[in-house]
Amino acid sequence: MDVKRAGCAIAALAMTSCSVGTDIPKAASFGESYAQATYFKGYENSGLSNASNQFYTKAYDDSCASLSGGAKFFSMTGSEKTVLLEANRRTIIYALTNNIRGGGFAAGVGPVYDTSVCANKVAFVPKPFGKYDVIQRRKNAGPCELEIIDKDTGSPPASFERLEYKVCVK
Repeated sequence: MDVKRAGCAIAALAMTSCSVGTDIPKAASFGESYAQATYFKGYENSGLSNASNQFYTKAYDDSCASLSGGAKFFSMTGSEKTVLLEANRRTIIYALTNNIRGGGFAAGVGPVYDTSVCANKVAFVPKPFGKYDVIQRRKNAGPCELEIIDKDTGSPPASFERLEYKVCVK
């Protein structure tokens, strides 16, 4: 299985889908009804043997019935994606980062890989005309935390809350 399909397989197990479709109408625009979120790739590549990937998605309730939208990043893709979020509606953001690095070759075993997974879930209520940066930082097997920063204040939104991460199953 190639690296991208392996990443989607991991994401599919953890977040139900590798799709990053959206529930926001195409004609929607930033303003009174919608806030703007910019998802950032929050991991460092560690050379040619790195197959890391990162997925963001959102939902409006814990049942995951409203799971949609987001961004996906692979080693060879861009590092940010801007999307619209409904203003004045509690939004749950899921983030999953997989770090897969080639660790060498072991006699009798074959290729050896170092892998680690980082998953977080947070919620907040975007404000009309709000602009937010969303990033889950991860450096290989190091600490992992999902941050949302209100660009107007430089701080997390007042409504920001960390939630227990559970696999989202539709």
